Amino acid sequence: MQADKATQKLAISRALGAAFLSHQVEQLEKSVYSGDGSKEHRDRNPTGRGRRGGQHTSIHHSGRKRERSSKEDRIGEFKPLEEMSYEKEADVIILDASVLIHCLNRVKKWCKKGRQEILVVPLEALNTLDFLKKGGSSLAQKARGASRLLEAQVGSNPRIRVQRDDAFVPWDDINFSILESSNSELSGVLLLPPPEWLRRTICCAQWERRNALSGGSLADTAPYVANPLPSRPTTPLSNETFSSSSAKDNQKPLVETHSLPIGDGNTKVALAVMSNPIQSSSDPTQASGRFDRADGVSIRAWAQRAGIQLLLVEPMPSPVPSPERRRGQGHDKRDHPDGKRGKDRRPSLVEKPISIAIVNEKPVKNLRLLARGEKLDP
Repeated sequence: MQADKATQKLAISRALGAAFLSHQVEQLEKSVYSGDGSKEHRDRNPTGRGRRGGQHTSIHHSGRKRERSSKEDRIGEFKPLEEMSYEKEADVIILDASVLIHCLNRVKKWCKKGRQEILVVPLEALNTLDFLKKGGSSLAQKARGASRLLEAQVGSNPRIRVQRDDAFVPWDDINFSILESSNSELSGVLLLPPPEWLRRTICCAQWERRNALSGGSLADTAPYVANPLPSRPTTPLSNETFSSSSAKDNQKPLVETHSLPIGDGNTKVALAVMSNPIQSSSDPTQASGRFDRADGVSIRAWAQRAGIQLLLVEPMPSPVPSPERRRGQGHDKRDHPDGKRGKDRRPSLVEKPISIAIVNEKPVKNLRLLARGEKLDP
């Protein structure tokens, strides 16, 4: 009797559980398929990882446009490179060979877009580059770099010009003043007669100065040519050479010149010269006298006597090789008698020095073969 009651209770509890589960399923189906239920289900904010239950973090998107930040305003205020203005160091700059060789970074700065300086390259500066670029010294490498820059810029940049053949003032027509300087180096230079290359550079700079002060067109100062590599002049400078008008009549610019402003009395014309000469006693070109054409000392002294305004430029620092590169030079050459690097040698985990390997090497004993039937000595 009791067993029947227990069986009946178990059947009733199972029936109630099944009915409850079916009721829950019906309620869930209604909440899913009905609109209100789905909206209510989507608006729920369940407790998840990193959230606290009961918090409602909703983002309200308004129809207003987001205000631009101050950083975006600064970015929008940037002007194109062509419209950016730079402070002019001079209206016309005559480039000495010392600046082209030792201050090439400054010349590249003047060649950038947005600059307003007119750069004039004297013919004698080109001859100096052609004279110094031969060889493997550091001076020759710098001269070749300057020649490559001029070949790339002259003809494409309208502000870089090469001196015309008739753009000079006779040496005898230049009034030289007495230079009172405490610098013994400059005083010693003035005691010697000026060389031909120095006279030609001073005559070019003096012509640019007089042309600008007289109100001449700056476009006529030095029209650039397609190939700025003139032949080396062989005739000395004299009044007859300077006063000849045949060169002026036959001179025609190879490339059309660009219109530039007219010079007035306030036009600043300066000769760019290296300020401090580089002392390089290890360079063989300095001992042979070739370094004098690129040190800027002689041209600076005579330009001051001629009343030409100078623009002193600091030389570029010499590149110093890194310690890793210095340690890497000659690596693995000691391991090979022919001097070749051991690129094909497999690296070992522990490499012993050569001296230790020779000391620890075991001596090799002499071996003697026994004949048939021969016995070893006891």
